[in-house]
Amino acid sequence: MLLRFIIGLALSQHLLCAGIRSVCYNEMRFGCFDLWPPYTNTNFHLPASPSDQGIQFLLFQNSHQYQLVSPEGLRSSNLNPQLPTKVVVHGFTGSAFETDWIPDMVAQLLTQNVNVIAVDWKSGAKGPNYWQAAANTRVVGAEIASLVVSAEQLGSHRSQFHVIG
Repeated sequence: MLLRFIIGLALSQHLLCAGIRSVCYNEMRFGCFDLWPPYTNTNFHLPASPSDQGIQFLLFQNSHQYQLVSPEGLRSSNLNPQLPTKVVVHGFTGSAFETDWIPDMVAQLLTQNVNVIAVDWKSGAKGPNYWQAAANTRVVGAEIASLVVSAEQLGSHRSQFHVIG
């Protein structure tokens, strides 16, 4: 553990000397991301912005019909804040539209009385640069957190959310 801390500190000092420390996005509620420990596992890549990643939230009413929602526009969506919400997220090189397991998962979850939201971040997840995709997951997670906070303002509780992926 101490060795890991020392290596992280050394890497951080190297980045500080190189002038690469953080990136901030005004379009986000959770703002800035840096490369200080414990975020030293992305080979010095900072996350891309939500718009560069094309992050979308798809609220499904049934397995074939969805509504695009955003944290800011959740109030005018079909989200039922009284129901549990399942959030399904694809991984590296995936897409909510092209990953085989996402439609199957959405269909199965919709057999329950729940909200289902699929997260698409295809542009941020694309290869071949795994390190960049790994760094981008921080922004995807922050955007999901922003969605949860918005749902809480409508009466949902964070204990009603289950993130899968």
